[in-house]
Amino acid sequence: ASGVNINHTPSDIERDLISCGIDAKLSDIIQRDCMQKFSYISPIAAAGAYYNATVADFQRTGEPRTMLKTMIREIMALSYEMGYPFEKDYVDENLKVLESLPPDATTRMQRDVAAGRKSEIDGLVFNVIRMAKKYNVPMPAYEMVAEELEKKYTQPDKK
Repeated sequence: ASGVNINHTPSDIERDLISCGIDAKLSDIIQRDCMQKFSYISPIAAAGAYYNATVADFQRTGEPRTMLKTMIREIMALSYEMGYPFEKDYVDENLKVLESLPPDATTRMQRDVAAGRKSEIDGLVFNVIRMAKKYNVPMPAYEMVAEELEKKYTQPDKK
């Protein structure tokens, strides 16, 4: 026998990670926690590609920031309808994250689609629209952004 205990509980794993210096938190509702993280990742990627924006464009008052906030609220509404309501307003939480980033930063998806490389656009943008339809959640900001990004980045050139 190798001496490895394969009967670890999630609490054991959390404790082991913490003892190694990893900031670990055992989640009781992992789906909600994933949607909370997604409420930052998806809107910033989608709005960043839509506006060809840097973090600075979202750090100051203006149309890109307003769109980002709207898209975060739409993800919150989707998560609620999926049965995973957020415990707090993630617009404020996500704006705090933005404040800590370098003003010239962009998202990986944004850089990939602009360069014509394979990207996460389906999962971060188009899948949101599919989920909204499945759960009957109106998402006009996402629909507008997805429509434009689909035209811009997934349609063949008609030159």
